[in-house]
Amino acid sequence: SLAIGSDGYAYAWGRSDSGQLGNNTTTAYSTVPVRVRDPSSPTDKNKGLKAIQVSAGGDHSLAVGSDGNAYAWGSNGSGQLGDGTYTTRTTPVKVSKPADAPTNFTYVQVSGGYNDSLAIDSDGNAYGCGDNTYGKLGDGTSTSRAMLVKVSKPADAPTDFIYMQISAGAGHSLAVG
Repeated sequence: SLAIGSDGYAYAWGRSDSGQLGNNTTTAYSTVPVRVRDPSSPTDKNKGLKAIQVSAGGDHSLAVGSDGNAYAWGSNGSGQLGDGTYTTRTTPVKVSKPADAPTNFTYVQVSGGYNDSLAIDSDGNAYGCGDNTYGKLGDGTSTSRAMLVKVSKPADAPTDFIYMQISAGAGHSLAVG
C-alpha cells in the first residue's frame, strides 16, 4: 500500500520481499507505514521522496515526484521500473524519459499493473513499460519493454486527442481520452 502524507512524503506498508516499500530493505513486510527513501540519498532514512501521486503495482511501486519525474522501485523482472534494466530496486529510481522529450517534459500520472507500468506526461501522451502480454502497453505489439514506449492513439481519434487518465490492470490497461 502507498500513500502521500500531509508532509508531502510518500509512505509504503505491506509486503516488501522485492523492495516495494522503497526503504532500502527487502524485509518481509511492514505493518506500519515507512517513509519511501529519497532517490538522491537512498541510505538516509531521514530523507524521503516528495510525491504528488503514487500507485502500487504487483511487486513494484511508482510515484510522480514533486519535481515532475516518475520514480519506480521493487521487482523489475519484466522491465516494469522503466529504467532500462531488469534489476530489482529497493529504493526509487528515475523512470526514463522518452528520447524525444522536450526540456520541460514532466509526468503527471503513473499506474502500476501486475508486471507493467503506465504513465501520462503533461502533454497528454501515455506511455507503458514492462510485460506486454496481450498488448497491454498499447504500442501495437506484444513485445515487453524495459524503457517507456508511447501508447498508440485510437485509429479514429481526432488530431487533438490526448490521454487524461490511465489505469494498469493485471492483463489489460485502461485510459480516458
